[in-house]
Amino acid sequence: KAFSEKANDVGSRSEGVVARETGVEGKEEDSMTEYLKDTAKHFMSSFNPLGVLRGVSKHTAKLVEGHEHDHKHHEHWHANETLRSDPCYNLFDFGLLEIWKAKEKPICKPPPSNPSSESPLTPGGIAPSRMPPSFLKCRVHTHPRLNRPTAPHTICDGSNIVFDPSKLSPAPCLKHRPNYMCEGGNSYHHFASGAFQANCQVVKGEGNQKGGLSLRNFPMDHLRDIFDSWRVTTETPQRAKISQAPVTLFVSREKGEHVNMYHTLTDWYMAWQALRVVEISPDHVQVIILDGHSEGPLDSFWNEVISRGAPMIRAKNIKSALLMHRVVWSPPGYSNILLGKKWTDCKKAMRMMEAFVADVDDGFQSVHNEDMSTLNMLYISRRPYQTDLVKRKFIGRQVDNEDALLHELESLEGVKVSKADFAHMNLKDQIHAAAASDIIVGMHGAALAHCLWMPPWGALVEMGSRTNLGVYFEKISLWAGLHFENWYNKKYPVGFRKDDTGDYTTVDLKDFMNYARRAVSNVKSRKKQAFEYEHRLKESVALAAHPY
Repeated sequence: KAFSEKANDVGSRSEGVVARETGVEGKEEDSMTEYLKDTAKHFMSSFNPLGVLRGVSKHTAKLVEGHEHDHKHHEHWHANETLRSDPCYNLFDFGLLEIWKAKEKPICKPPPSNPSSESPLTPGGIAPSRMPPSFLKCRVHTHPRLNRPTAPHTICDGSNIVFDPSKLSPAPCLKHRPNYMCEGGNSYHHFASGAFQANCQVVKGEGNQKGGLSLRNFPMDHLRDIFDSWRVTTETPQRAKISQAPVTLFVSREKGEHVNMYHTLTDWYMAWQALRVVEISPDHVQVIILDGHSEGPLDSFWNEVISRGAPMIRAKNIKSALLMHRVVWSPPGYSNILLGKKWTDCKKAMRMMEAFVADVDDGFQSVHNEDMSTLNMLYISRRPYQTDLVKRKFIGRQVDNEDALLHELESLEGVKVSKADFAHMNLKDQIHAAAASDIIVGMHGAALAHCLWMPPWGALVEMGSRTNLGVYFEKISLWAGLHFENWYNKKYPVGFRKDDTGDYTTVDLKDFMNYARRAVSNVKSRKKQAFEYEHRLKESVALAAHPY
């Protein structure tokens, strides 16, 4: 896009200059302009172009984009009519966000008020006794490829909303989703009337007989519980404080899933999408975790990527009511497209996924391997473990002949192999290890979700103790523009055993190495291509800046 605009600009300027100096519209101008346009066209239509920008050196990406942290710098992709005509665009790409935006409707409108009587809200200060005018808007959509129990798929935001944590009580299950995931203690919350309060008038047809909100707009999970507690008022609770950040994002997670990398990824991606829909930068956001689940090893993500306006906090630790200037409610991870069942007609890179990955790269300041002579291969090991936050005595899908497997991988020419057990690494180190890798190899398991942070020329080689273990990692790797290989034990149950600490697969090394070599060959080719593009980018930017 930058090249196309620059080419048009240079072309118009050059035409005048050439005409003044030579009296004719010379071929030099036509040649230069067409070169820039051709370069832009070729770049835009070829190998994973958005991925190239997040994969090559930050210096080049900065030259092309103009600045590093423009949160709209990927939006030109979904203005492209070719993408709009692709069904996958509206199902799993930026088109989905456009559909949500188009379905915005008012739920609760501000009452008539005198703006001059309203005082500005001071972050962290004492809330005024009278509630300022509020609003609530929701975007209600039923995604055709998601599980029906998660519908409708709703994103809401509001202004001048009170959250009163005294109205929360620990519970084993959700109120509107009883008898599901109730084991393991009271780490969900029930929301009594008034947990969320606003000074607004419920729109006709959007309320109920009790003065609250109609619940048909919300799925029978966290969101229905939350908005069932909605009450209209004109007074703030006593000793209420004003929130620290301009925007508060409420996140609700599932019991046990909050320590699973793949399911936590659905929470992250859902929150990121919600902010994109309401067009709010994470730089202004503070995340409040509404559930009461214990701390987990993946929690630091929020502060690095989403909660950049103020540190993430937990509702159970908030001591007084909060008046929040702007509020967004993130839908639960179970309603995210990463858990959609029907996606096999969309096995390709999705610009929205690549944009999310780019923001994570920026948040964690990840560095990719730019050495053309050596590929970094990361082997992810699986073993029983115990940490301060998580304990796993039984681990499935361990490799029985792991040392022999590593020896074979180390024999690959031009490949440097390292081994890691992510259970003993903090999240930042996990993401950095994945980002520095060109190829990730590992048994089917949540840690493979870290493949997302690899550069766009990367490859994931997933291993399985048997067939039909799920397509989660194939989906995310392909949506991120990566190469994907899937080896599984074709002789199962031969080569499979189980004991008190897990189950084990003996990998057929001769068979498996065919998959590994194919991944290496693909990555070498794509990596070379990516850096050839970077060289052309630098040349084209220089030419556009200094055409004569």
